[in-house]
Amino acid sequence: RRLQEHTELWFQLLPNFVPGEGVTARMQRLWRQGLPPKVREVLWPVAIGNVLRITPELFEIHKQRALDARKNQENAASNVLITLTDAPRSRGKEQS
Repeated sequence: RRLQEHTELWFQLLPNFVPGEGVTARMQRLWRQGLPPKVREVLWPVAIGNVLRITPELFEIHKQRALDARKNQENAASNVLITLTDAPRSRGKEQS
């Protein structure tokens, strides 16, 4: 019930919220009590903004690139370890 009341209060206050301007004492008090989930999904994008205009699709593209880069880096590190562990055996063969 309290969650529903807070959600309703926030949706009354949100139309007057302007990012970068001071917030009312009432908003601060409510904010400190926690934001209801439905309010979070509306308020955070407004409060933080999206100056870079990153779309969900662009985010997914860059996320995949980051995952691929990490995987390639792990593979490269693994290859170095294999080379280093094989080095003593290789040296022994060269000397024979």
